[in-house]
Amino acid sequence: MEYFCEWIQKIAYYMILVTLVMQVAAGEGYRKYIRLFTGIILILLILSPVIRLSGLEGEGYLRSAERSYEAAAQQMEEKIQELDKEVSGFYEERGFPGEGPEGEETRDSDGNGEAWEAGKIEVGEIRIGR
Repeated sequence: MEYFCEWIQKIAYYMILVTLVMQVAAGEGYRKYIRLFTGIILILLILSPVIRLSGLEGEGYLRSAERSYEAAAQQMEEKIQELDKEVSGFYEERGFPGEGPEGEETRDSDGNGEAWEAGKIEVGEIRIGR
């Protein structure tokens, strides 16, 4: 019964607010759009008990969306760890002692002492033109 009284109060407050907005509206051209918008909201207010009883409230949807998001984030984290292992194995197979993707300094496969950083090549000087 208490919910019913609150529901009626919400509708009454909304109708008062709509009346005030309609009085303040700038011109006749805007009034039809205001009536459309406020009418849609009024329909939702009137249907709110039905929505509540049917269990279509947003909280259930939010919980399920949160669970699916967390599952997807966990899958991505596992995939990232797998890829990190693969990349580390790739560098180790080719004679790079450091972990290339982390940006640690490594040496080339010839072992001639030229230092590399993962994914970076140093260039001394570039000349264009004469």
